[in-house]
Amino acid sequence: MKKIIFIILFAPLCAFILQAEPPWVSDIYKSPVGEYAEKPKKEVKEIIAGKEETKEIGVFEDLNVYYFDGFDFSEKNTAATPLAEKNAEAIEAIIYGRVGTDSKVTYPNWNPYSIIGYSQGGLRALGYLKQIEKEANDTSLFDQIDAIVTVSSPVLGIKILEGDIKAKGHKIINKIARGIGAGIDVFNFEGVIPGIDTWLAPQLLLHSGFEIFMALSPNIIASFWKEIWQDPNLSNVPEIRDMKPGSGFIRRNVVQTEQIKYSRVDGEKRVLKWVTEKNNRGKNVKRLRLVKEEVLKWYTAIESTPQFTPDVPLGFIVGLNNNTLGMAGSETEKKIEKWRKGLEIGFGIVEGIHILKCFTITGLLSGSPVFAYDADQARRLMRNFKTEIQDLIGSKESDGFVTRENQYIPSKFTDPRDGAERVHLNAVLLLDDYPEGYADKPDYNHNNIMEKEDVYSTAYDMILEGIEKRKKAGLRWVEEDEDEDG
Repeated sequence: MKKIIFIILFAPLCAFILQAEPPWVSDIYKSPVGEYAEKPKKEVKEIIAGKEETKEIGVFEDLNVYYFDGFDFSEKNTAATPLAEKNAEAIEAIIYGRVGTDSKVTYPNWNPYSIIGYSQGGLRALGYLKQIEKEANDTSLFDQIDAIVTVSSPVLGIKILEGDIKAKGHKIINKIARGIGAGIDVFNFEGVIPGIDTWLAPQLLLHSGFEIFMALSPNIIASFWKEIWQDPNLSNVPEIRDMKPGSGFIRRNVVQTEQIKYSRVDGEKRVLKWVTEKNNRGKNVKRLRLVKEEVLKWYTAIESTPQFTPDVPLGFIVGLNNNTLGMAGSETEKKIEKWRKGLEIGFGIVEGIHILKCFTITGLLSGSPVFAYDADQARRLMRNFKTEIQDLIGSKESDGFVTRENQYIPSKFTDPRDGAERVHLNAVLLLDDYPEGYADKPDYNHNNIMEKEDVYSTAYDMILEGIEKRKKAGLRWVEEDEDEDG
């Protein structure tokens, strides 16, 4: 009878322990594009691993546009290429027309062009500007760049990678693992089975928790986290390591960041203090008094100073649909939700059984109070799984993967200590239509944003405005055919 109850209540947990996969897990390690395979049929040029390809995307048939794509987890070998090396290949291909050969063309190609960078590609696009300056050693090459537009790009890095990145995921995974352990120990009556610590190795439980976490996460989070779990220092995947906030690539080529700590008055309090007062004779004496003191609250502001030339118009398109599970696609999200709900119910049943066992001597001796707590923590985790994932990402304001504040570079910074304003981007070239510094897309997440036609339209408008801004500033001097004909 006990075996029948065990199978009915905990078959899903056992399936995970035995590494049986729910039906959608085979999709986890695919490209972040996931289900969104269809693209609008327009052409831009994409530089991929030392070769130039034509990519069907966008509305840019009348402009010369290069596309820097995001990191593709289905191409594991690309993770070993640092971003600086990928940009060096792009410089060779775009500026000198050299793709896969051993020598540069003597004279650069001066045709104007723009760059659209999606996800990691946007970070590379900004670093590309600095690398032109360092590697091409000719700042006049900036004159051919009309604009750079980033889309859902971690231009300040990915916050998941801050701090002890493995510990962040371990906190979630450990709760799941302990919940599984509590489920198995439901049947520890009068020594029928040994305790969980001897019957099932803790490492196997932890692995089972990891597999459940992976199965409940959309493909990009699961694939990303698999790399982190296997290599916490990211020593073998420099392409991911370069996306860490404050990485060497970001500091040298994109932005230098500085933490500025400041305080604000947050009320007052009365405290007993010894104060010096004069007595009736005019002598100084110490007396204990209740005095008012200001309560200070401390904050940290981040100033990001660009390392690249300010003379190229920048457009930032920011995704703000923070439903991380929605990145899996609607059908897969429904499947994940069913499993999440089933696990929440299962852990709730385990908790209830252990609470009942606490009323018996056997339950108290076999650790049911602890197991009830573990099951409760796992149940709460399942109930609030979306919130837990958002906390892992670093903010509720995100595109489901990259936080809002890391998707754009503020054009200016006001020092909270003295109110001094420092301008970091060329004010002449700031796009008038986007006073916040970016265009927000609240309905789109990190996976589907590059499949939306209005995103391309926004990027197109940004490039056109950038061209006009550069002309007015006298920075775009290329001769055009229509001027010669006239």
